[in-house]
Amino acid sequence: MLSRRNFLATGAVFTLAACGEPGQLLDASLASGIRITEVTATTSVTRAETALPKEQIVEAARAKVAAALQSGNQSGSRAVRAEVEVVQFYIANAVAGVLLGGNRSSINTKITLVDVSTGEAIREPFTVFGITETRPTVLGAASIKSPAEELTIITDDLARRARIAVYGN
Repeated sequence: MLSRRNFLATGAVFTLAACGEPGQLLDASLASGIRITEVTATTSVTRAETALPKEQIVEAARAKVAAALQSGNQSGSRAVRAEVEVVQFYIANAVAGVLLGGNRSSINTKITLVDVSTGEAIREPFTVFGITETRPTVLGAASIKSPAEELTIITDDLARRARIAVYGN
């Protein structure tokens, strides 16, 4: 039987493993031949009340992912469009952090890579997310930034992770 300490240690290991750095999701030989020429973004989020306008969040995700992916492999011969669907986002705020413990901003996307000439997906869609660091306790909640600054942090992280998922770097 597991002792309480062993149970908690095992849980911590699995939690840290689940939050690890992303790896390359696209086959390296396929990635070396593509060139991202266009990035589109949409959202399936339907809630009306958000910390920032949904359009601002979607455009920030599109712009950051475009910059990261379009600079990844400019010599690829196969033109590809990255279609980013924002499926979830949360912009933390200090009041909610103190009252409810919600102290981490995040954005979750589904990215589909589409061959521009054929209109066909070159692989199954994959999930890429962006997050802020964990800020536990009331002191952590006090370090939550403005919604615009939180958006910058999560979209920068999203772009970094998208580049790793496609190109491995």
